[in-house]
Amino acid sequence: MEYSMDYNEAISYISSGEAVLFTGSYFSVGSLNYEKEPIPDSDDLKNILLKRIGEPTDSKEDLKTVAQFALHDLGPKEYGNILRSQFNVKEPSRDVDIISSKTWSAIFTTNYDNAIEKSSGRVTSSPNSDVRKSSSLADEVYHINGSIDDLTSKKDDVNRLLLSNDSYLENDFLTSPGYNTFVNALIYAKAIFFVGYSVFSDLDIARIISRDDIAAKSFFVTGDSGSRMEKQRISQYGTYTGKSTHDFAEEIQNIKTQKSVSSSIDNSLRSFHKVEPPKDYAEQPKIDNDINNLINKGHVVDEHILNPNYIVNRWSPYASEVLSIHGDKIVTVRSKIGNGKTIFMKGLAQYISAKRNVFELKGPSDYFYGDLKKINENYDDPIIFLDDIGEFRNNFRVIIEFHKKGITFVISARNPLMEQAINALTRESAVDNSNIVDLANLDKLKRNDFNKWTQNIETYHLWGRGNKQLTRKLFEHNKAFSKLLIDIFKSSGIMAKYQSLFQKSNDAPTSEARLIISILILNLLNSGKSMRLEALLNILSVTVTEEMKMNELLTEFIDFSNMEIINTSSILSQEILHDANIFTPEKIYQTILFLMQGIDKKTTSKQNNSIQRALTSFSNLTLIFGGGRRDRRNKQIHGYISNYYSEVQKLDFAKDNVFFFVQLTNSKIYAGDYDLATKYLDFAEGEADRLKLRNDYQLVTTKINLYIEFSSRLLKKNPEDYLEKIEWSADQVTKYQEVDYILTLFSKLSYDENGFLHTVNRFAREHKSAFYDVINRLYDRIQFSDDFDEIEMNHKKELNSLKKVISRLK
Repeated sequence: MEYSMDYNEAISYISSGEAVLFTGSYFSVGSLNYEKEPIPDSDDLKNILLKRIGEPTDSKEDLKTVAQFALHDLGPKEYGNILRSQFNVKEPSRDVDIISSKTWSAIFTTNYDNAIEKSSGRVTSSPNSDVRKSSSLADEVYHINGSIDDLTSKKDDVNRLLLSNDSYLENDFLTSPGYNTFVNALIYAKAIFFVGYSVFSDLDIARIISRDDIAAKSFFVTGDSGSRMEKQRISQYGTYTGKSTHDFAEEIQNIKTQKSVSSSIDNSLRSFHKVEPPKDYAEQPKIDNDINNLINKGHVVDEHILNPNYIVNRWSPYASEVLSIHGDKIVTVRSKIGNGKTIFMKGLAQYISAKRNVFELKGPSDYFYGDLKKINENYDDPIIFLDDIGEFRNNFRVIIEFHKKGITFVISARNPLMEQAINALTRESAVDNSNIVDLANLDKLKRNDFNKWTQNIETYHLWGRGNKQLTRKLFEHNKAFSKLLIDIFKSSGIMAKYQSLFQKSNDAPTSEARLIISILILNLLNSGKSMRLEALLNILSVTVTEEMKMNELLTEFIDFSNMEIINTSSILSQEILHDANIFTPEKIYQTILFLMQGIDKKTTSKQNNSIQRALTSFSNLTLIFGGGRRDRRNKQIHGYISNYYSEVQKLDFAKDNVFFFVQLTNSKIYAGDYDLATKYLDFAEGEADRLKLRNDYQLVTTKINLYIEFSSRLLKKNPEDYLEKIEWSADQVTKYQEVDYILTLFSKLSYDENGFLHTVNRFAREHKSAFYDVINRLYDRIQFSDDFDEIEMNHKKELNSLKKVISRLK
């Protein structure tokens, strides 16, 4: 296979510090240890161990087996002393000195020796390092298989080197924090040089570097084997250079490093941008049209954010708390759809940017890792704002890596998605709960904010047929910003306008209808802001025509001159999708399925994968279809959702995807199919075990949901067994400390149609007091939780439902 990058072009990236070095055992050849002997390669080490245990050196056993026997035969102390004496470098070779001294963006090695550290002055890091000694990859050498510097005097430390069979069982690079560091460093490097490394010795590494985007910029410096078969094998992973380590060292020894200037770092960021407060909003032009576009199309003008006549300031009371946070904290902002998360995040970011280095995502997330690396290395105490954290699920490992390096992240999401995100961060990535700060829940609009908002609406004559008094009554009843906004849509004629436009376009081609519905869906899931129109057109196989550019409906959503989506209002999109006069569930179903199938046929990318995840989230699908639990269309809608999951199951996206099968389970639960729900949940749990996913919160809550939704059936079948299931479910509060969501699940036991209370009275009266004890203890745990005040304020309905269950069981 031939790759487009030229070897000389790749060499140029060494001078700019944008290349990665990866070394194997042949790299250290010529370096001497403190015994004044050469650092052994794998064959030499095997012979050394065989001699020490009194076995013939012509043994056919591999190194792992020999090392395992030597460990048990000699004991950890003597075995460890052999390794120290062999791999602790006193004199690195000249070639090692030359290559290691260059300014590599990262250095990775499968070697145990510390030759590179002795040459470069970098510090050692590995999956087993007790403490990361450096905050930057540019200052360390990452030993994938462990390092001699990891060994202390502790008995079992010999297993910190991935050498014996025991050490392979104990260490798992694929589940270590370094795995994500490694993959991202390769993805964002401009060029990668594998020096003295046999790619065929490690399947885990081979799978990673066989990716097309990595192989295209990879160069193998492994000497000239002269074998065409060897060249062909290496070409699967990159370019075969035929050069030796010595040849490579001679070629690059005179390369001068071009240091990047930190003052221009802002211009080199491609995914993020540095937030600065606008100069003076008093000098800005009149904003009548901008306010209309804000309400009508969700189009936010950043320059107006701090203008109190444009947007109500809800962030300043929280600014001092955020400014007081330094280091590895994750700050959360949450609310239901349409209650102002995005504007709150923008306002807060601008408001504090005069005092802190603040960054927000502005471009494609392709450069997410590289930008965070630059920010971490060039700015003191930065704060990163990520609106709608669900979109960054593919970057969670990256977020955690930089969180642990001391960067503060402010993240937002809808309530259920925030719960999933926090649990993924705390369970999968071992973030300490004490490092998560719940800053604001924006579902309740304060009276002062409401008064300011109505003043702005009145100033710009946006009431339509509504009036201030009616809106005030609505505020007193609900206090949610989204409800007030919907009232404006209806009273000002915005909804009537869109209903008319959609009716005129009823005979539009199917491709155009799909395009509009897709935009509405992406807006609703907050993906419309980041989705490039060209990418969406490509997925849907739509070609823009002159007729489309003249279509009134399409131009309400698309700016064809700049080829971008201009109507990104999530709350307006929700109202349009849920309007039975505009769309049927069938049309929405067909469009989502077509969108998913279209993405599945395209090249895998982070954005495509993020959209697929969003389109297979059960809570997102019920939001798209408008299928509340007591909705009159509930049965029909959950039938569509269930059928949708069954179709998506056939796509490549669903393969080895535990997340998908958890969502598929939920769809079968709400479609009332217990047998299929159980089957898919069992499969998801099996896959989680196989993929070593630990403590998956979504699996646990889905299992609880299964038990509660089918309580009547399970109770009738075996009351004792069901009591155990409910006890286990209640105990998860203690384990996960996610009281509010588990409360929501348990509160469903009070629903009359669920039948739990009726079934207990009829089929399990002798267990009534036992059920009472379980649920009453759960309520006590909720009462004494740290978040009870917030739960009492935001989950009154669920608390009252649980009290109802308790009182009827007593």
